[in-house]
Formats: sequence, C-alpha cells, structure tokens
Amino acid sequence: MWYNNIMNKLSKIYDININNEVHKVEIQKKKIKRINIRVSQINEIKVSCPLNCTYDDALSKVYQHRDWVEKTMSRQNKNIETLAIRQWMRDEVIYLEGHCYNLIQDNSLNEVFLIRNQDVFIKGDPKKAIDKIRQSLYYKITEEFNLCHHSFQPYIIQKPFLEIKKMKSRWGSCNYKTGRIVINKMLVHVAPELLHYVMMHEFTHLIFPNHSKQFRDFLKKCVPNSRDYEKQLKQFSFLLLT
Repeated sequence: MWYNNIMNKLSKIYDININNEVHKVEIQKKKIKRINIRVSQINEIKVSCPLNCTYDDALSKVYQHRDWVEKTMSRQNKNIETLAIRQWMRDEVIYLEGHCYNLIQDNSLNEVFLIRNQDVFIKGDPKKAIDKIRQSLYYKITEEFNLCHHSFQPYIIQKPFLEIKKMKSRWGSCNYKTGRIVINKMLVHVAPELLHYVMMHEFTHLIFPNHSKQFRDFLKKCVPNSRDYEKQLKQFSFLLLT
C-alpha cells in the first residue's frame, strides 16, 4: 500500500509518497455533495468528502489526481524556497512590513524583542514574543484606517470603525450596514502597499457592498496596481495558516 492511516472520528490522515517525499493527506467528512481536493501553500493535501463517502473512495480520488498534485507541489516548491515558508512555520524567520528577518532566541535580553539590522532577537516563548512584535505594529493598521477614512468621507454615509483580529481565510472584511471594518492582524507582516490595498478594498465596500463591476472600476481608480497586489497577497497566504 502507498499509504498509512491514522483514525480520528470524522477525519483520517494518510501518509503518501509524492515526488519521493512523504506527505500527509487529511480527509475530512463534511456535509457536501462531492469530493474536493486542494493543496495548501505549504504543500499540505486536504480532502473534503461527503458524509456517505468512504475514506478509501476519497483516497482513491487523490490517487486519480496524483499527477495534478505532483505538478502543483512542484510549482509551489519555488515559492516555498523563495519566501522561506518552511522557516517561517518553524519560527526561524519573521516578516515585518514585507522584509524578512532572522529570528534568534536570546534569553539574556532585557526586553521581549530587539530588532537589529536583519535579525530579530526574542526572549522566552517564540509565539508570545512574535505576538508582542505584531502588537507593536498595530498602529500601522490604525494609521492606514484613518487615512482611508479621511479619503472616503465624501463618498460614504456610514461611520466606519476598525477591528483588528486574526482571520483564517481573509485579509479583511466589511459590514456595509454597520460600517465595521475588520483587518487581519497578520497584515503587519506584509509590505505597507499591500495593507493599503486591503484597507482601500474594504472601504470601497462601504460604497459597493459586493464585487460588482462598479466596485472593481472604482477600486482600480483608487489603486491602479490592485491586480499586482492581489497576486502578492496570494503569495503571502501562508501567513493565514499561522
């Protein structure tokens, strides 16, 4: 057999060999109608299947699409290498405003973190230290919100307010009726122009609630490079997995 499985209620995890490397395939049963296969940006294979589908049938589907999985992984390996994604996941590097820094443990520090040249020194638990660093940059999100609010005042009737929090699948969201704009806290890790684009995107939703042609046309006038920024954000979607 080309797999081993680990049982876990409505999900199973299998080990399979792809491109001479062992990768895990997680199969989850959900209230859906067909089998869906996706490869995450860090080359994790995720499969969703209907509740009445057997795990063997779902796994067979992966096998049938093995060529596609292999090609997808090969294509993504360059991005994984270029952006040091594996090192990010292991807390060996950190992105701050689009720049990559080495993350170095130093428990002799007097503070939780210290940024020096291309290195960020941290003290204590890495996750807690990284969150402190992140919080220290939240003011960048607030400043961007205030700038956009000022620019959009002639066009909107809502009184927008900002919420910064972690989201698993979105960079931002907007409630057209209440004016609530939510920005993903992970945006402090990307370049300022990408944060600006997301904020402009959400503020545009205060005028156009959906992604209509009018929405796209208005946003493009405000941010001419919006397509390029969308592509860059897609490259950094691994930040959402943290």
